[in-house]
Amino acid sequence: MTVYCLGDLMVDVVARLFGPLAEGSDSPAVIAYVGGGSAANTAAWLTRVGVDSVFVGAIGDDAAGQSQLESLHTLGVDVRFRVDRTRPTGTCLVLVAPTGERTMVPDPGANLALSATISTCRGTPCSATRATPGCTRCPPRWRPG
Repeated sequence: MTVYCLGDLMVDVVARLFGPLAEGSDSPAVIAYVGGGSAANTAAWLTRVGVDSVFVGAIGDDAAGQSQLESLHTLGVDVRFRVDRTRPTGTCLVLVAPTGERTMVPDPGANLALSATISTCRGTPCSATRATPGCTRCPPRWRPG
């Protein structure tokens, strides 16, 4: 069985703060760049547990997007994507408090190029990993059974 994951690919910039966020001042942190996006992450985890997966999404015409696609490909994910030459690859700033609480600041970037291919049902986006029950606009193979 192959699972298709249609949706976002992001570069997560994760800042693990040593203390409370000091508004208007410096807040020391350890910062890491990691792969993100629910569809890309789902495809990666499926492949790690032995399920064939295909990621379908969009990236910007930049090194960040290429790097994320190469990472997915190295894991064994079949990557199919569109390059948006007008927007950068999506990025999400993730602030992690010492308690583990996360605050996310996303910029969807090139993921917006997918809006024409993802239908919306009752205000809820449909994707290969999540479909809206009773939706008649979702492709039949994505509808919950």
